[in-house]
Amino acid sequence: MNTDINKLTHEVINCAMVVSNIIGSGFTEYVYDKAQAGRIRINP
Repeated sequence: MNTDINKLTHEVINCAMVVSNIIGSGFTEYVYDKAQAGRIRINP
């Protein structure tokens, strides 16, 4: 079970880093939330 949590944590952090690298800084939290949600739907 602990490995499942670690894998999920890694995937969430990786998603946040990819989105941040693609769209850059200066946007509201809403923009990042939507971008991350879209990325998760594209790469389940």
